Amino acid sequence: MLFKRLLKNLEKIKKLLVFNLRKNFSDKVIDFLEVLLFLFLFLITVYFIFIAFTEILLILILLILILIYRKL
Repeated sequence: MLFKRLLKNLEKIKKLLVFNLRKNFSDKVIDFLEVLLFLFLFLITVYFIFIAFTEILLILILLILILIYRKL
């Protein structure tokens, strides 16, 4: 229910944004902005993947240290 409402609101925002962009800018500018948006999303995705990977490694190191401490 909440997810559907969120998607509906995002769809409205997208339609308004596209309408305003098409009204005020040429197609080349819109294509350039689209490429920039996808590049930005790709960089954020890669960044979060690396952050999650390092966080998992740190948690594993912490667990190993806890196990070593318990054996002492």
